[in-house]
Order: sequence, then C-alpha cells, then structure tokens
Amino acid sequence: MTQLRRLFSGQARDWREFGAAAGEVHLHLLPAAGAVRDLMNERVMRGAAFGEAQLHVDAERLVAAVAADRNAIGLIPIGAHYGAGTRPLAIADGGRAVAPTQTEILSEDYPLTRRLYFYGGQMMGALSRSFVLYAMARSGQRAVARSGHVAMTLVPGRARRTMLGPAEYRQLVADAVRLPLSLRFNFAGGGESGVAASVYDSRTVRDLDRLRRFMQLPPNRGRRLLVVGFADASAGSSMAAMMMSNDRADLVAQELMTRGLRVEQARGMGTALPLAAAGSSGARYRNERVEIWML
Repeated sequence: MTQLRRLFSGQARDWREFGAAAGEVHLHLLPAAGAVRDLMNERVMRGAAFGEAQLHVDAERLVAAVAADRNAIGLIPIGAHYGAGTRPLAIADGGRAVAPTQTEILSEDYPLTRRLYFYGGQMMGALSRSFVLYAMARSGQRAVARSGHVAMTLVPGRARRTMLGPAEYRQLVADAVRLPLSLRFNFAGGGESGVAASVYDSRTVRDLDRLRRFMQLPPNRGRRLLVVGFADASAGSSMAAMMMSNDRADLVAQELMTRGLRVEQARGMGTALPLAAAGSSGARYRNERVEIWML
C-alpha cells in the first residue's frame, strides 16, 4: 500500500525504487470523479493527491496505453478487463500479497474491494422489498454484472495447486477447489447493549444460503466441503489463535451441516496467511475468517 501511494502520488518517479530497471514512472488514470478514485483515496492515498497522469476516457484505452509502455502503471475498475501486455498487481496490506483474481475479489481477500449495500427499514413498502429481493437473486445479480460491478454469484475458481501457507494447509486443500467467499464475523453490536444481532457479518448470513443453493445444483450434489478457519494475532498466543481458528471452523461446519451439506473436514490454521498487519485498523475482521473449499 505504501508503494502504491508513492507511485500514484508521483513521489516515486523511477522504477529503480522498486527493484526494476531504470525508467520514468508513467501514470495513467481515468477521469477524477468515480468510485475507483474514491476507493483509492480511502484505502491508499490517505490524504495525498494524485500525481500528474495521462487521463483516458475509458478503461479499454487506458489498458491499451499501459500495454504499449513498459514504464506505465494504471488504475481501472475491478470489473474492467486487462489484456495482453499488462499484468495485474498483487497488493499487500500488511499481510500476504493478494492478486485480483475472481476468487480473491469475491472473497474480499484482495484489499482494494468494497461492498455496495442496500439499506432499508421495517416500514419498507412492498415495491422496495421486491426490488431488493430481485437484486439479490440470480437474475438481479446478472444485471449487477452487466452494470460493471462484481456479481455475488458463486462461481468456483480454477483448480490450481496453492503454494501459500504451511505444509498442512497445502496438503489439506491440494485436491480441492476454493469457493469465492471468505466467511467473516460480527465484532460489534448495533444496539445499546453492544450485543451483535448475529455472530456473522451481514454478507456471511447471505453467503451461507448462497452456498446451500449452490451445492444443490445438479453438478455439485454429493460433493464435499472443506472448512478452513484463520485467526488474528490479537488472540494472544499461538495456541490461543489455533483454538480460535478451530472454533470458527467448527462453528461454520455445523452451520453447513444443519443446511444438509456434507463437510469432509473442518480445520483451523491459527494465524497463517494473514491479510492485514496485526494491530492495524480492521485487522481482526480481515484476518479472522473461514475459507470454503470443494472436493
């Protein structure tokens, strides 16, 4: 994140600063207004202004310009396509570097993602409720994708051998395909009592039902799931973190089994593969998570 801030603010002017061959950094951006710039300002720039850059009317032209210049770097929305001659950067936010693959984006492990929310009250009318239900259903999510956002439809990533994490983790998931979600937890209550309405965060509540429906599709019936939990270093000792990650994995496994799904194994991995630096803002929320893999 610090390197990105130096690049996009214009403070870093030569690629030698990052261990590459000498060359002047050429920055490419879309027009100033928009959600991409907002996200960068919030997560990366932290008050720093963007440096001098070549502006493009759309992501397609920006990608073409970056592909034609080995010293170029650009910023495009997650839903936009990058082509030959460019490569997406893996970003680290104090933890492991995460590339913007479909699985890492949908699981929100990639640090430059953010959710879009619907807010409604108890007095919502029938039309409003119908619209929200439509938006969360498969047909509505197709419309979300057509609009340039990332749909929440469950599509498994490609089977590939993971090279990350401890040996026991790599061995556990060696023959499995990761599903594009990371189940996360609710650490703050919304009421005066401070008691959370659910142990899960708002997306995980929905993801559990999405997962049930996904596993009921004909190609997935009878397939088994692996549940892998992770903890944050705030748990204290390595033993406490391992116990916490096992507890989280067991909790989710029980939820899945009550929904009629087959769980092959539930396992905690302690503080392995952190996504955020221990003690940083939101580190516990990002690091304390549960992955789902399909056999």
